[in-house]
This record gives sequence, C-alpha cells and structure tokens, in this order.
Amino acid sequence: MNIIAPIFMILAAVGIFYGYTNPNYRGEDVPVNIVKLMEERKKYGEALINSNDLITERNKLANKYNSMSSNDTERLKKLLPDHIDNVRLIIDIDGIASRHNLNIRNIDISDSAGDGDALGPDNNPYGTISLKFNIIAPYDKFKLFIKDLEDSLRVVDITGISFSAAESGSYDYGVAIKTYWIK
Repeated sequence: MNIIAPIFMILAAVGIFYGYTNPNYRGEDVPVNIVKLMEERKKYGEALINSNDLITERNKLANKYNSMSSNDTERLKKLLPDHIDNVRLIIDIDGIASRHNLNIRNIDISDSAGDGDALGPDNNPYGTISLKFNIIAPYDKFKLFIKDLEDSLRVVDITGISFSAAESGSYDYGVAIKTYWIK
C-alpha cells in the first residue's frame, strides 16, 4: 500500500500536466495561452522602450529648438514656412527688386497642388506655390536681381525666364518661380 499511493500521485501529476497544464501553457485549443501572452508582453516591452527613446529624442530636439535665438527661429521659419504666405513672398521678392531700383508687376500666383500631375493622394510633406511676375531692367541689374533672389533665405526655384525688348537698354523679363512650404 505504501508503494501504490506515490505511484498514483505521480500518474495523477503527469495526467494533470498533460491534460491541463501543458495545453493551457502551449495554447492548444485555448484562446489565450501563456506563450502568446509572453510574446505579447515582450512586444509591449519593446514598444515601451522605443517610446521612451522617442520621448528622449523629442525632448532633446525641443531643448535644441528652445535654445535657438529668436533671430535663428525667424530665419528658419522664413526658409521653410509652415503655411502659405503669398503676401510675405511678394513682399520679399519686391524687397529684393527694390534693392536694385526695380519694380515687379503683373504678379500671378497659382497653387500647384491642383495641377493634376499625379494620381491618388498627395503624400508630400510639403506644398508648392508657383508665382509669375514681370520686371523691366537692364541685363546687368537683372542678373544681380536673380543672384539676390537665389541667395535669399526663402527656398525658390526659378522655373522659367522669358524676355522681350522694352525701352532702350532694358528688357521686359517674365520670371516664373516655385516656392515651398511645409504642410
């Protein structure tokens, strides 16, 4: 009798292990099992570490941004504005022209977002605006104007230049530019 009780207990333990514990641990025919829960816990732990790293990086960037002088911040906003500011763009270009005693005229602004070049959603992080204007100037002054436009803080691509004869020694230049803004 002393030998039957331990054998019965061992068989009961093996039966409970293979009948209940192992299927629940491995997840056989059970909606939630320990192995899946451990894998999910590991994924959540990695996500938590990644989120902490992102928070640390965000705080570093925020500190770097806050340590910038207000002049540098304004220059950065002028370089890549976060909204469409047609008036500011025209004032900047007119300021560049007035440094050379020139006047811009016949200004035409068009939003390039609706030009239909691409099908589907627009996933660009930036938008573009096209601007066309005319300017009457001698060639030397026009070259200086274009150079100053190129050196300005605002990102501007010259997409076209046309010219025709105007007054003596001057030409009527048609300038087409494209500028960018962050969406």
